[in-house]
Order: sequence, then C-alpha cells, then structure tokens
Amino acid sequence: MKKSLSILISLILSVLIAASSILVFGYDLGDGQIELTADNCAVTLENDVFAYTGSEIKPAVTVTYTNSTGSIELQKDTNYTLSFSNNKSVGKATVTVVGTGSYVGSVEKTFIITPRQVTSLESSEINVLSFAVKWGKLRSAEGYNVSVFKPNTGKWAKYTVDSSKTVYKATKLLWSTEYRVKVRAFVTIDGTKYYGPYSEEISVKTKPAVNKPSVSGYCSLTSKPVVTWKKAANAKKYIIYRSVYKDKGFKKLATVGEKARSYTDKSAKAHKTYYYKVRGWRKLSGKDAYSAYSAAVEIKAKKTVFVGDSIMEGVKLYKGIPGASFITKVGMGTYTFYEKNYFKAGGSTVTGVEKLISMKPDRVFFMLGMNEINYKGNGGVIEYYEYIIEDLQDEFEDIEIVILPVSPTKANSGKTIPKKKRINNYNAAIKKMAKENGCNYYDFTAPFKDKNGYLQNKYDGGDGCHWNTTSCKLFNKQILKYAKANK
Repeated sequence: MKKSLSILISLILSVLIAASSILVFGYDLGDGQIELTADNCAVTLENDVFAYTGSEIKPAVTVTYTNSTGSIELQKDTNYTLSFSNNKSVGKATVTVVGTGSYVGSVEKTFIITPRQVTSLESSEINVLSFAVKWGKLRSAEGYNVSVFKPNTGKWAKYTVDSSKTVYKATKLLWSTEYRVKVRAFVTIDGTKYYGPYSEEISVKTKPAVNKPSVSGYCSLTSKPVVTWKKAANAKKYIIYRSVYKDKGFKKLATVGEKARSYTDKSAKAHKTYYYKVRGWRKLSGKDAYSAYSAAVEIKAKKTVFVGDSIMEGVKLYKGIPGASFITKVGMGTYTFYEKNYFKAGGSTVTGVEKLISMKPDRVFFMLGMNEINYKGNGGVIEYYEYIIEDLQDEFEDIEIVILPVSPTKANSGKTIPKKKRINNYNAAIKKMAKENGCNYYDFTAPFKDKNGYLQNKYDGGDGCHWNTTSCKLFNKQILKYAKANK
C-alpha cells in the first residue's frame, strides 16, 4: 500500500512539473500556440553595424522568448525562421523572426550597413606648413571623416569633408614633421552618424622650412679649409659648424648671409684635419626655422708651398695667389734648388729642399725646368727632381707633391728661351716621372696657349716667356681647380 502511494505521488509531481513548464514558457502540448511579439521576444545580432561588402549581409541571430516566470532560447528552423530585407546596400537593413511550430507571429530587428572601407588614400600636395591628401570616391557616402595624428599634441584631430569632395588639405602644421592620416566614410541614419572602416594609414611629412645644404670643401692655396655649399631653398642665412671628430663635438663657427656659398676657416691650424657641417636658417611664423644639418665634410688644413723660378716669383710679386707660401728664385732649377745654399732657415743658410722641409709642408707645387732644359737633357733635370721627391717623401709620409709643367713660350722668343717642341718633350718626361714616383702631375697650361700651342700675346710679360699680372691671376684660377678636385 505504501509503495503504491509513493508511485501515485511521483506521477502527480511529474504532471505538476510539466504543467509548470507549460505555464513558464507558454508551451501548450495541445492545440495552444504562443505568439511572438516585441514585448516577449528579444532578437540579438552578433553586431548592429556592418561595413558594406557588395553581398548580402546576414548576421548571426539569437532569439529569446520571455514571460513572467522565465526565459528560453528558441531554436532556428524549429521555433522560428529568418528573412532579411535591404541587407545588401548601405543604410538600414532588417531581419524578421517568424515563429514556426508552436510559435506564431513575427518580430523585426534592424541593423546598419555603413559605407565600405575608403581606398587609394595618398598625398597629393606637400608644402612646408600644409599638405593635401586624396582618396577614391564612394557613391554611398554622405561625407568623409579625415583623421590626422599630430605628434606635437599626441592626439588625432578629426575633420569632416562632404561627399562632393575626395580631397582634404591640412594646414597650420609644423615643418619637417611626419603626420599620420586615415579616412573613413559615413552616412546619417535616423539622426545618427555611422562610420565605415578606416582606410589604411599613410604617413605624410611636411617639407623643411629650409632645405638641407649640399656641402663640399677643399683646402685653399693659402693652407686654409674652405667649406662650400649650393644654395639651399628658402635659406636666409647659413650657419657653419666645426669639429675635430666626424660624429660629435660640433660647435658653431660662423654665420653668413644668404648669398654666401663658401666660408674660409682662417682659424684652422696647419696639418690638422677638421669636419664641417652647415645648416640653413630663416624666420617662419615668427620662429627660428632651421634646415637639417648637412653631412659632415672632412677637410685637412694642408700647409701648402709653391716652389719655382722667376715665373713663380712673378706670381708671388704680382699677388697672383695672395697670402700663399713660396720658395722662389730667379734662374733656379732642380739642381740649384737641391744643391745650392740660397735660403735662410733657423738662422742658417740652407738649400731649397732643406728650406722646404723646415716649412713642414703637406702639399707642394713644383714648377722647375725652364732654366735647365735648353742646356740639360731631360734626364739631368729629372734626376734632381727625383732626389727632391725622395727627400720629401722620406721626411713626410703623406706629403702631396704636385709637379707642374713648364709653361708655353712665344714662337719668336729669344734664343735662350725654350721653344714649343723642347717644352712639350720635357713636360711629357716629367709627367711620366711624376707617376712613377707617386706624385701628381697637373697641366694648367691649356688656357695660356693659342691655337698653335704658343703663349698668347695677352699673357706675355714682354719677353715671350715670363708672365704679366693677368697670367698670374689665371694661374691662380687654374691651380684652384686642382685644389677643389683633390680634397
């Protein structure tokens, strides 16, 4: 009897639980059906906003039915089906949940389709304080949002452009500054702006306020470093810096005006190597604006000496190379320079080569031979040239020796003055000698000659051999070409 009673109670409880479930979830095992409404049916999408793809967008859907006693998640195709409308174009799309089986009625849920990602973003104009960007037009866009990251604030600044434009110009920027830019399209739906995905970011760097100078340099014929540069756009002044190190220690040396294209470092000490940088300056928006520093240029202050006979003495007297160092003597040749005690050094009378060594040169220009080649063969002159070169190279490991040719003479010059054929023969011999002994040979004579290879009248000092003042200035110009080319 007790066992039967227990079974009966269990059956009653089962029926009550089942009835309770029916009441909670509105599910009628008989003919009853439940109507889905906006009040009892919640429709949730994986996202409420999607970017345009060109295809139908069908987000994942979750449907929950709720009454006063609880909630249950309904199953697709068992409890409901889905239908979509306007789900391909930019704008508001709708998904409709339609009850099926024991559920009837329908509930709608809307979602937004935004414009697709902006493409083809690129800079179209870059200036000192502004730049412009452009991008591909989107027909569905109501407008565009341009975002510019400003390094000076560390924030993104946002600007709106209407749909008729696909260009934006950013202004009031800093020069020589890199900005990041991205663009997205938007539409307005029911009073709210919806944005599509951003384009890929691009970087745009404004132009410098002053262009960086292109710098070179050489050692002058008076032993001083000369820094040279090309005009830098927008520069109103140039500032020169110097260091004894290539990568550090640069200090301001001088400031020069906008028309200057070179600076001679008169404070440089002979035999010493320096490094120079230059940057441009201007006033912009009330502020000092500088270019980037130029690359460092290396220049050695080469102690330079000119050695020669009466022609080189004329260069000295006529100030063809003002401030240069000379060892000259009328009538001097290679033999007399090497053997004769013509000069003073340290209180003693010494030879030319001893005098030259006492001056500790880094670079020497020799022009000897005019007084010897008429009565000595090439070999005799070259023999003493080689003695001179050997002594200098033994004394100074890195010395730069430049052998210059004997200059042209006039066809009708005196008998004691060498003529073209003899001069050409000698010059060819010393050119070969220079190469064999690790020296440079530099032929400066081309502009001195007429079409037949003789000294032009306008450069003749009066005897068909020596130079006038104009010749001395031309010599300076020609030798300066060598200095600039052999830094």
